Amino acid sequence: MAKLTATQVQSYARTATANKKYSDGNGLYFVTVHQGPIDS
Repeated sequence: MAKLTATQVQSYARTATANKKYSDGNGLYFVTVHQGPIDS
């Protein structure tokens, strides 16, 4: 697994917040991340 830079970690955090309306938890959140780009 690639290491994340601080900027990437912040991007993941913003994406997680944005995806909460689609996600019941981290499992589904990670699935959505892996299926598409983080930046939308």
